Amino acid sequence: FPTRRSSDLVVIAIALLVAFVVRTFVIAHFVVEGDEYDSAYFDKRPKFMHYRPTSAIVTSMEFDHADIYGAGACEELFGEVLRASPGLRDRIVVVGKCGICRTGTAVKHYNLSKAHIVASVEGSLRRLSTDRLDLLLLHRPDVLIDYEEVAAAFDDLQAAGKVAGFGVSNFSPLQVSALQSVIDQRLQVNQVEINLHRVAAFFDGT
Repeated sequence: FPTRRSSDLVVIAIALLVAFVVRTFVIAHFVVEGDEYDSAYFDKRPKFMHYRPTSAIVTSMEFDHADIYGAGACEELFGEVLRASPGLRDRIVVVGKCGICRTGTAVKHYNLSKAHIVASVEGSLRRLSTDRLDLLLLHRPDVLIDYEEVAAAFDDLQAAGKVAGFGVSNFSPLQVSALQSVIDQRLQVNQVEINLHRVAAFFDGT
């Protein structure tokens, strides 16, 4: 960071340390991300709910999924857990994300068209064996985004009872404002990536 003052670097280091401590010792038993159990636990199904030992008794636990995690396999595995534990669904928060696409040649691109958003949610619901997502996040900004299409998708999904709330992931403050100005629902979250290589969120108003 050649243009950063030493005081800025100290602030960044402290913030990252605090985030690590909070995630490790405070949130660790409350949030499980879909891709975290994809590779390590996919072949150990009986141990799935013991990934974080106390999580099974926490009533406000959040499971963070995305349609691309494990190419949908993570959601399918989680759906098996929900089918095996009928009372579990109402005790947890299920989050889904959509918008990142991979073609047959594994070329990643973004698609936030209404058709893709709705199809992605319906696919996630089917794989998760649930009738609703508590929160849907747009996984990444799409440079070709049509905010009116997103608004229409949100309206249809909410009216059908398939999604309760909406948010975004890795959107800039201007992108959040632009989307919020068009949709009727209040965006509940902007999930941002912060690590040693990505510190812009500390300085861009996010």
